[in-house]
Amino acid sequence: MDFLLQAKERLEEDRYRKLDHLLRQQQALRKEASKSAAGHYLRKLFGETT
Repeated sequence: MDFLLQAKERLEEDRYRKLDHLLRQQQALRKEASKSAAGHYLRKLFGETT
C-alpha cells in the first residue's frame, strides 16, 4: 500500500513540475513578445523605420 501512495505522489509531483515548466515558459514568451512590441511602439512613436 505504501508503494502505491509513493507512486501516486511521484506522478503528482511530475505533473506539477511539468505544469510549472509550461507556465514559466509561457511567461518568458509573453515577456519577450512584450519587449518586441514595446520596441515597435517606440520606433513608431519616434518615426524610425526598420
